[in-house]
Amino acid sequence: MRIRAPEIMLFLLAACQPAGSAQTDASAASEPAPGDLAAAPAEPDSAADSAADPAARAKDPAAADPGAPAEPAAKNPAPRPSEPAKPSPEQARTLRKTLLSKLDEGRQLTRAGDYAAAIARYREALAVDASDVSVLAELGWAAYKARDLELAHRSTIAALRFAREDRQLGMLLYNLGRIDEDRGQLDAAAERYRQSLARRDNKSVRERLAAVEQSRARVEIAATRRAEFEAAVTTGLPAYARDLPDLAAACARVEAEACEDYSMNPEEPCRCAPELLAAPEADPSWGLIRLETEGVPLQEAYFPVVHTDAGWTVFTSVLDLYNPGAFGIYEEAELQPGTLEALLGEAAGAQLVLRLSKARTDSDMGLNEVEDERTESLLICGRFPEGAACTRPVIHRFRYARTILFEDMEDEAEFNHEGSLGEAHYEATIELGAGALKVRAIDVDAVTVPMVDWMGALILPAKRYGVEALMGRAKASAPSPAQP
Repeated sequence: MRIRAPEIMLFLLAACQPAGSAQTDASAASEPAPGDLAAAPAEPDSAADSAADPAARAKDPAAADPGAPAEPAAKNPAPRPSEPAKPSPEQARTLRKTLLSKLDEGRQLTRAGDYAAAIARYREALAVDASDVSVLAELGWAAYKARDLELAHRSTIAALRFAREDRQLGMLLYNLGRIDEDRGQLDAAAERYRQSLARRDNKSVRERLAAVEQSRARVEIAATRRAEFEAAVTTGLPAYARDLPDLAAACARVEAEACEDYSMNPEEPCRCAPELLAAPEADPSWGLIRLETEGVPLQEAYFPVVHTDAGWTVFTSVLDLYNPGAFGIYEEAELQPGTLEALLGEAAGAQLVLRLSKARTDSDMGLNEVEDERTESLLICGRFPEGAACTRPVIHRFRYARTILFEDMEDEAEFNHEGSLGEAHYEATIELGAGALKVRAIDVDAVTVPMVDWMGALILPAKRYGVEALMGRAKASAPSPAQP
């Protein structure tokens, strides 16, 4: 079926009017204009031809007599003529000259960054030929640069309908990919770029496709990190076992479950002493037990234990140390006696608050660099009718620095410190009370927030968190919105 150019023009002019929708605020990468696609010969405007044709005026009473009353509008459109109207050679030359002039003016305005004026020129060109691929493509690109992504999409799709050459198709599909990318539709953008490359190989398109694939991977990583964090703040500290008869049974369970994580030699077993550490003096029915290896390197790990009416519950590790006995690496822990605080109201009794700290120094003689790191955290354990529960460690102070070990050695040898030296820190004020853990006054630099470290400790953004939710209590509420 043939469609007359004037009909196409009317349809596309309507589709390319300015949209009133909100625009995305994503910034577009600087790219060259779509390129000088050869402008097709302009189709005539049949209305103009009819007005210039005496025979046509004779058939139209209103045209023959300007004073005659207008006929009422027909409810149905007039039937299409069997053949499209054709311009005279002189009309065709005039129309083509006008088209190319408007197109060239629009391109100059686009290059100058005056996108609104450029769009106006392209629309004037479309009034001459609404199916010209070059004009539609340039209109789409100017709209893209002006951040009118809806007009950019509509114009580029329209150009695709009339494009036939692989070069044109490849360029237009690339432009659609840029629009999709700025709309945050990365899957669609990647598909457009692949379609573009199928029409023509192009280095810029290949690079853009690779960048989108990397962006998609970053989005997936960010989503995974968010999901990991959301789960961590509502599941509490995992337990190895519950309802154990005594601390000896708790130690035996720790040796069976965790020794492989802390011993590098299967012939050198781990040892857990059934002795409470960091227990509050007023209630020695909860605290920590320690697992240590018997060989080299010396490794230690600390596990919370809580006694209930049903027996002892032992949880996974909340602190570990690694000391190989070699020069340069040293780690130490500081365990303060736990405190009892009524955080959930009198009916729930007191909860155990444990405060932990770890210092680490690692000197690298080969690089002439030294790492210093200190972490301070707290965790809360409670007793409930369903059993014991603990939060994961909540880090409230973390400092890290990697610096030059010996300044004098810098003159004796060539060391490459590029990208390795630097500092990072996170510090927050923690307030406990009224069933909540409040994180306030965060000072952070070069530390990802929020974060769950590889051992499950939390680095939290400033919010009010329900203590029971952090313990993983099934009916507890999720973290509340930020508090002033």
